[in-house]
Amino acid sequence: MRKTILILMLLAMLPPNPVLCENTTEIRLNVVQTLQMALRPVDIAVALNGRRVFALTEAGSLLIYSPDGRLEGSVQLGEGTDIIKATPRDDVLLAGNSREKTLRIITLDMIQEIDTSGLPVKGPMDAPFEIVVFSDFECPSCAELATALDQLTVEYPEQVKVVFMNYPLRSHRHSRAAAAAALAAGRQGRFWEFHDALFDNHDRLSPQKIDEIAQDLKLDTARLKREMSHLEVTAALNRDLTEAARLYVGGTPTVFVNGRILRNHSTESFLSVINRTAPGNEKQ
Repeated sequence: MRKTILILMLLAMLPPNPVLCENTTEIRLNVVQTLQMALRPVDIAVALNGRRVFALTEAGSLLIYSPDGRLEGSVQLGEGTDIIKATPRDDVLLAGNSREKTLRIITLDMIQEIDTSGLPVKGPMDAPFEIVVFSDFECPSCAELATALDQLTVEYPEQVKVVFMNYPLRSHRHSRAAAAAALAAGRQGRFWEFHDALFDNHDRLSPQKIDEIAQDLKLDTARLKREMSHLEVTAALNRDLTEAARLYVGGTPTVFVNGRILRNHSTESFLSVINRTAPGNEKQ
């Protein structure tokens, strides 16, 4: 009782309107962008990594936006869904229905359109299953994955094609030079041989080792060195990096199978996704 009286006395002592101190910081409101929606939003959430904005409409439709306000897609969560919450992963959401007292864990299986024209490809161009790999030549996990993918193309020669995209990490001193060298080797028709040799030496790459690989493959080394800084090679590398940024690639290896990101890189996982995305088995 005494605590209650004390609290009431303190509240009575407060001024009716808040008093600003002399050093109050001025706050200005700036509307960066306004998204016009066809239906009234009942809840919104932002992925914890900032990569996506989610809006839940009164009809139970989930609208997915990029940070710049571009609508990436939508999916129906069902009428009655009135709560969404973000999780550490931008492809996992919590969806609640307050009337039915239910909470669902939702995974978003998003299919990305990736422009692979002109990129190094292993396997038939018309293969039904396209594996796009963002890789770094000094990454040990990338080296292991390259071996596994080679085996996959041997076992499924007509069904699988592998598309290589460069994503040299800043923490790896020689990975960008190795990427440029591989692209330059591709101009001499030897990309995949150079690719394999770089991964065989991923833990000891250096300018000298890159030169040695070029000599072992009997490439025109003078031309290779010259074309490593060629405008077309630089443009190809920058194109990979731009596409990686658009797809929110944050590390290596990052893998997409028929546009779907694959987080588990085991052979079994590849086969599971391939079977799931086979014609007639597409998830809507």
